[in-house]
Parts: sequence; C-alpha cells; structure tokens
Amino acid sequence: MTNLLSIVTIALALLTSGCTKKDFGDVNIDPYNTTTPNTRLLLTGALKALPATTNNTDGVMYAQYLSNVQYTDGSRFVAFQFSYASLYVGTTGTNPQAGPLINLQRIIEANTNPELAAAAQGNGSTANQIAVARILKAYYFFHITNRWGDIPYFQALKPDSSYVPKFDRQEDVYVDLFKELKEASAQFDNGALVTGDIFLSGSVARWKMFANSLRLIMALRLSKANPVLGKAEFLQAKAAGVAMTNAESFPYAHLADANNQNEWYARYITRYDYAISTSFLAYLKNVNDPRIPAMIDKPANGSDYNGMPFGLAVTSGIPATTVSPVALSLRRQNTPEIIIRASHILFTLAEGEKLGWNTAGVPNDAQAASYYNEAIKISMEQFGVYTTSAYANYIAQPLVSYTPGEAIKKISEQRWVALYLNGYEAWMEWRRTGYPVLSPGPAPMSVSGQIPRRQAYTPDENNLNKTNYDAVVADQGPDRVDTRMYIDPL
Repeated sequence: MTNLLSIVTIALALLTSGCTKKDFGDVNIDPYNTTTPNTRLLLTGALKALPATTNNTDGVMYAQYLSNVQYTDGSRFVAFQFSYASLYVGTTGTNPQAGPLINLQRIIEANTNPELAAAAQGNGSTANQIAVARILKAYYFFHITNRWGDIPYFQALKPDSSYVPKFDRQEDVYVDLFKELKEASAQFDNGALVTGDIFLSGSVARWKMFANSLRLIMALRLSKANPVLGKAEFLQAKAAGVAMTNAESFPYAHLADANNQNEWYARYITRYDYAISTSFLAYLKNVNDPRIPAMIDKPANGSDYNGMPFGLAVTSGIPATTVSPVALSLRRQNTPEIIIRASHILFTLAEGEKLGWNTAGVPNDAQAASYYNEAIKISMEQFGVYTTSAYANYIAQPLVSYTPGEAIKKISEQRWVALYLNGYEAWMEWRRTGYPVLSPGPAPMSVSGQIPRRQAYTPDENNLNKTNYDAVVADQGPDRVDTRMYIDPL
C-alpha cells in the first residue's frame, strides 16, 4: 500500500471531490476536479469510508467471529504490517480516492478561509460544517490509534507541516480527542444544516449523540490506563446523552448498488472464504443463544450449524459445504452497517457501574445488572429474535445471568456477541478485559504465537521517516504486534 510520506505529498494536491453518484448523493471522489472545494462532496466522501472501520476482515479474525475456509493467512495472523495511509489522505493509482481525514480537513479549511467560506456556506452554516468534520475526524483518529498506538496526529494533514510528521503518544491523542468531541458538540449553531450527510442527514441532535456515545466508549477504554480521566469523561458523556435504544443506534445505509454495497455481500458473490468460527459458535451454543439463526446460516449441505476451526494451517479436508456462513440477512447488498450500536453503549454503562463510575463513586451491581440485561434485550431486538419468553429464559441461565463476582466476564462475553462482525471494536474490548478467553489456534504465525495486540507500521516509516520512527519505537516499544500500547497496559 502507498506509504504515508509519499501520500502526504499527494495530499497537498488534493483540492476537492467531484463525481456524483445517482440516488445517494455524491459518493465517488475525484480529488483532481476543481480548485474550489465543494464541502458537500467532501463530507459524502469522508462518510463513505465509515463501514471499512467496522467490517474489516482482519478485525473479524482477531475477535474470532469467523474463520478462513480456504486460505488461512488471516486467521493465522500472517500479516503484521498495515498501512493507515488510505484513512489519512487516500489511495493512488488508476482510480485515486481521497482519504476521509484529508476530506474532513479540507471542509474545515474551506470554512475558515475567507476566500472559500462564501461558497462553502451553501452547504450548511460554518459552525455546523466544522463541528461535523471535527466529530468525524475524532472517530477516525480513535479507530487509527486503537490499531497502531502512537500515530501522526498533531502534525498530520497540515500542508505547512513537515513531510515527515512525528508520532504522537496515544495518551496525548486521547486527551485531544476528548477535547475535540466536546468542543465540536458545543460548536453547533441554529444555522443551516450540513448537506451531503448520507449518515445522519445533518441532524444536530444525532451528531451530538454520536459524539457523546463515542466519548463514552473512549472513556471506558481508559479503565486500566487512566481510570481517573476515564471516569470523568465517562460521566460527562453519559450526562450529555448517549444512544440507549436501537432507534438511537448509528447505522450506515448501503445501497443495492456495487458502488456503495455491503462488503460482506461482495465477499460472498463468487467465493466462500469465511465461515463461523468454532470458538464463537461454541459459546453461542453453550448459552442456547436465540441469535444464532440471525447471525449465521446452516451449511450448504443442509446439516446443523457447524463452525470452522480457527487458525488451521491446512483446511483441505473440510469442505466449504459443511460449515456455516454469515447469515444471508447480514450480507445482502444493501444491509446497513451499524457504526455504533446501542447495545455496545449499554454494556459500556453496565461495566461503568460495576467499576463505580457513577456519582456515588462505588460499584452499583443492581444498576449494572439493569444495563446489562437491557443491552442483551436491545441486541436480541437488533437481530430480530426478541420475544418476552426467549429473553426471560436466556438471561435466567447461570452462564448468562448477571452475578457480581463474574460481572466483567459476563458483560464482556455478551458484548462480544452483540458486536458480531464489528471485529476491531470487539478486539479492542477483548484486549482491555481479557474476555472472552480466546486462543490463537493451532498454527499461528504472529511473532509471539499469540493474538495480535496492535498492528505494526509499514516499512516505509522506517525507510522514509526514520528519525521519527526510531523515536516512536524507543517510546512505545518494538514495532511488533505483541507490543502493548498505552490503553493496553500489562
């Protein structure tokens, strides 16, 4: 993939977005079309990258939702170096695409540059456009730092800064992201709503709730690294209003169109590379989970639900027709991608109560149990399997029923189920809590033979940004997948 340094140079030439997509705003990006930024198109382009943060197959493998059916490199963690360039400034080649972060930075610049602001204001008030761009930037940077740890942040995306940006500590990135989300939420005004918003339709209330919900998840991510800051941010975000019902979740609407389709649909068109992992299916079966038929289909040979062993070196003896694929209902071309799920928020609130992250400052198991049970109910509703009796029977089981002594374990396991197919978020929660208990499989190729705890930078950082690369390695630790980052302390 294109390295960050060379692509930063390209970013200086990215002036705007162009090409229009019929029936769904403007989702194809042509960064070379005009010298006048069209902030409506820039926002649409930045939003179109959202599903990639939730449906990535590497994250799905780390969380062990699925196993590889034929080529097992993913489930054996063969890849260890990953590029974040496409999230910063985009891709090059025959069909160059501007990255979401550079698009959002251009929206901010267009609304603060007197020579461009007049044209930009036709796409929403200045304050509203900048606020949305800041919230989205925070979301993408949160995703990036959770994967790599220390990242280019304060010097990133600035045309007047160095071509060899320094890596900022994850701790500092988190602090600034909290600031950005709070300031952006307060920045909205009563002016014209933003246009080009194919995610939340310009709704100020929805964008504020998205920012608050993201802050809540971010805050709990600090439960071990900095619980004092985490608790403070957690309580502020909760008080500001977070998503607690499925109607308040944040789905991204795909189209029945190849230009904006659900990626799981594309992955199953001509191939059968992914099946439910034995580890995930074993847990679902062990708790008699009613969500099984909504999450996976029975094998093509008509047998009962069957998982694929995780991390095998060779799978030739296991026909694809004998293992369960992702449920068809979740991989239709226009199946929505839920970016933040209300169930995730409720499990976050439940864990917060168990930690004593409340106004009383002491664990509240009764309230934790209430949030926990509601999260399960919300998840069952999301997957379309909720009935009063099914829910009551499910939460009454000893392996599911909330118990103070196993609260973190049970919250984590049920959050794992509820986050199905959102691999990166499930992996990030697993790193923090240690639950569910996962093993790397029989033939791992990671450096330590364990499930990765981060992703390594590409070789280009060492080759072309050596001074800053050496500095981040000295500060954060070896550039390996088993190096723990700030939010993942020992």
